[in-house]
Amino acid sequence: MLENLILFFLSQKISQNFQEKPENIFFESKISSIEKKISDEKKSFRNFWKAGEVFDLKSWTVLWWKNQDLKLPMASLTKLMSILIILENHKLSEKVKIDANSDLWRGSHVDIRIWEVFTVWDLIKWALIKSWNNAVIALAKYNSWTVDKFVEKMNKRAFELWLKNTKFQNPIWFDDNWHYSSVWDLAVLAKYLYQKYDFVREVVKMKKWVIYSQNWRRVEFENTNKLLSDEVVWMKTWTTPKAGQCLISIVKKDWKELLFVVLGSNNRFWETRSLIKFIFSKI
Repeated sequence: MLENLILFFLSQKISQNFQEKPENIFFESKISSIEKKISDEKKSFRNFWKAGEVFDLKSWTVLWWKNQDLKLPMASLTKLMSILIILENHKLSEKVKIDANSDLWRGSHVDIRIWEVFTVWDLIKWALIKSWNNAVIALAKYNSWTVDKFVEKMNKRAFELWLKNTKFQNPIWFDDNWHYSSVWDLAVLAKYLYQKYDFVREVVKMKKWVIYSQNWRRVEFENTNKLLSDEVVWMKTWTTPKAGQCLISIVKKDWKELLFVVLGSNNRFWETRSLIKFIFSKI
């Protein structure tokens, strides 16, 4: 009888762990000895953003954080999940037709016209580099027919990646009380996307892109991200009134590959530069 009770208890515990942590083994948070060293000097590093995190991509360790699990608006960092859903379900060469409703969403827009046809890859470039809303809406509707159904998929994928402090209400950036994430969740998401898809790593490095529609209309755009350099190799950024300035960046330097996340900043580029300088002076 006692053996049966023990077996029952263990089976329930194992089942509970699987339900609560679908994929979290890969993203287990570890605190490094470097972080312990840095933590003693955290107070000496002045910062004004609401939350931040520095994550070592090679050792899977957290080096520095502020308000790691605080739920905050994430602006266009939302689009990282939108892009992940598309990459996991479509080929880059697939053709997407721009419908009339894709261009009605307010905010940043690319110069695409109703009924033009572009590849999935072209629209992803616009979403990653220029954060254009109509490109993302076109991809969302191509995948799910409606934006609402696409958002359901985003929240389902967030659960599968164990992003426990994340909820989506739209696929672009619109501020909403129920549209939020944390710096830890965004670090997990960015890490997953960056390491799984090589071409995503390369696309943001390009200074200029020229894209042609199926009818050979030329659309040209430039990369205006101010931090990009030989060391800052990947980034996604945007600003909204409620979220403030938000930035994810990846830095390769001195044999290290570190991921930086900043939310609720007043000067994301300057403050991230300061954080990069601080971290690399301590490791």
